[in-house]
Amino acid sequence: MTDPLEGVSVDDLFESARHETEKQNQDLRARAKTKEELTVGLECTVLEVNGYQGSTSFTPDSEMVIGGSSPSYGGGHTYQTEIKVKSKNQVERLNFNGWPHLEAGDTIRAYILKGQEEYEKSFEVDLHHNPLSHWVGREYRPVEHPSKIEKLRDGKVVATYHNK
Repeated sequence: MTDPLEGVSVDDLFESARHETEKQNQDLRARAKTKEELTVGLECTVLEVNGYQGSTSFTPDSEMVIGGSSPSYGGGHTYQTEIKVKSKNQVERLNFNGWPHLEAGDTIRAYILKGQEEYEKSFEVDLHHNPLSHWVGREYRPVEHPSKIEKLRDGKVVATYHNK
């Protein structure tokens, strides 16, 4: 039996690996799209709405007391809405920052970033820069986080809620 690496130099191996990596990066660049291109409107029916409210507080680093009592300041309120939906896709629930006025039976259009960030591969380590990344398409997930929800009535938008 012969050694499969016999007669192959280390330089040839590195060059082959570098070529394969560049080919993968070119494929990634070809599949890349903008966030706008990957944001899609999913029309669905609201089955259930649950709203959650919370409070936030903070202590500035400059006022922290080690071993003592640090002051705390109110930071306001948070509003999170969990919307169970029926759609033609596998999306079952939408998590939305805010409190949209929705109820069971409403028809909505949820704008979802149906993409994920993927990074280019490299043989070189650069501690000062992150590898280049690109947005590429992905499948729907059971739980999505829409950037915007439009409430529809008779096919027309009657209210719009933005997630900031």
